[in-house]
Amino acid sequence: MKARVILVEPENAGNLGAVARAMKNFRCKDLTLVNPKADALGDEAKARAMHGFPVLQKARVVDSLQEALRGVDVAVATSAKTQDRMQILRSPLPVRAFMARHRTTDSVYGFVFGCERIGLTNEQLKQCDLTLTIPADRAYPTLNLSHAVAIVLYEAALARGTRVHKGFLRKRVKEELIQKWLDLIHCGEKIRNKDYALAVFKALLARTPLERKEARLLLGVFDSVLKRVGQFPGPKAALSERPGKPP
Repeated sequence: MKARVILVEPENAGNLGAVARAMKNFRCKDLTLVNPKADALGDEAKARAMHGFPVLQKARVVDSLQEALRGVDVAVATSAKTQDRMQILRSPLPVRAFMARHRTTDSVYGFVFGCERIGLTNEQLKQCDLTLTIPADRAYPTLNLSHAVAIVLYEAALARGTRVHKGFLRKRVKEELIQKWLDLIHCGEKIRNKDYALAVFKALLARTPLERKEARLLLGVFDSVLKRVGQFPGPKAALSERPGKPP
């Protein structure tokens, strides 16, 4: 597992420094800041970063989350908020369970953290593949930004000693699977909410990493079914990101 830490609109320079220090502690150098509000190179950030200050100096600064996720195979949102089963991306996986499922991949994971005041918005969540959470007291589940980053990187470090498999699918293959699934559900007249069906499939792919041979098998099955119903080759349905009600 290769980790990229993505901070969306961080507001506190001290937190930026503490995040960089935690990244140095756990040998993570890949930091991206999305439209930061705080000065990442100022005195406060430098003082809190200590030996991690070079992480801040080399951090990428971008204008959008979409740009921050370029080169990422799996985009992982982090959130202390949970909702019912109707909201796929608000049904987070505990961080340790997530690492147990993904520890043997060589994919690039982008761990996305929202700003200190409000966390990630629904629109930002929709750009991610799944959500993880850190188990905390339900009376006060929200952690400080730097603490949350440190815990996620600690769990990733525990998993790093596991033997890495090279056969897991990359983003391009995952997108092809999602596209063919979308073509399939648009062939189903009785599937009332296609957006939700798409969101469930994307969540399934994110929660359970597929090996390339498994992906090839699925692609073959999807192609066979699409040919059978006369929808392949043909115009592709437009990808939708908005989860709705279950079919």
